[in-house]
Amino acid sequence: MNTAVKAAASPAGPSLEHYETFVIFAETLSGWRPPATPEGQALLARHYQWASHHKETGALLFAGPVDEALLAADAPTPVGCVTGLLVLKVESREAAEAIAEADPFHLEGCRHNAVHSWSIRFGQPGIAAALAMALTDPQRAGAPSANDGSVTP
Repeated sequence: MNTAVKAAASPAGPSLEHYETFVIFAETLSGWRPPATPEGQALLARHYQWASHHKETGALLFAGPVDEALLAADAPTPVGCVTGLLVLKVESREAAEAIAEADPFHLEGCRHNAVHSWSIRFGQPGIAAALAMALTDPQRAGAPSANDGSVTP
């Protein structure tokens, strides 16, 4: 697996070609616990702690709910629907799978986390430049700000 970002720039900006990351599609299972319940709130807090830890280590690039309306308190359990998406920067599929399997939602039977490799081929120039820098040198990519994308319950 080639995990190096090509240094060459193009008219569209830095190339992300052949930089492999991993995507987790979180599919809701019948054991889902709605966040509106006390049990669901406690589980969501554990999920946020897990996500925050992986964000701090640099493994978690992006994460969040998908089709959030499916998770509304009055909605039926969205069994079989993807309700979460996570993007990881790790060294191997095994590392991505270990992270996915340690998610409290996965451990408690609320979601099945399916890991897929993702080779980034295209991106908008500004986003590609920022992502290329973050992937190659996270410390140079910028200091955290008041709105640093932290996970909050």
